[in-house]
Amino acid sequence: MLAAGINKALTLDTKRKRTAISGFTKREICQKLFVPSPPKQKDLALIYNISEQADDSYNAQLKKERLPGFPITEKVLERWLQYAFARQIILTDEILIEKAKIFASNIGEEHFRGSNGWLARFKLRHGIRMYIKIGESGNAPSENKLNVEQERLRAIIAQYPLDNVWNADETCIFWRQEPKKTLATSPQQ
Repeated sequence: MLAAGINKALTLDTKRKRTAISGFTKREICQKLFVPSPPKQKDLALIYNISEQADDSYNAQLKKERLPGFPITEKVLERWLQYAFARQIILTDEILIEKAKIFASNIGEEHFRGSNGWLARFKLRHGIRMYIKIGESGNAPSENKLNVEQERLRAIIAQYPLDNVWNADETCIFWRQEPKKTLATSPQQ
């Protein structure tokens, strides 16, 4: 047996109340009642002059400014980095960590460890990234100098039997090669 009240007949008034209103009809109703649309983000920015006050620097994109745990060490390292960047010294993460450890020990900050996490946050705070070096073609030797060096190399090789002459890639000497990437705040020329 069915429970009472499950099957009810709908009246015409109830059916009218349940009729869905389309988006176009809603818009017409709002226009008749003069309901303004909410302001857009650009309009609010113009009203409150937010764009003039906004800072477009790299650090403005950070969610929270994190202060360094060792501010003196970081200040000294930052000065040293300016010196290194001006002279286009090749820098790696390992060099930065070692320099920071040296500066911290000289200053007397005994608890400084120079962890990878510290390095990542330091690089983020100062906008330092790894860049591929470019512009080395200007340092290439001239054709005349290149020919002279090739002749000098042939004279040196001629002193040895061919069994003792090796290619550089066969001697594992490429580890001495200068790195192709360096740390910097912008690409180096």
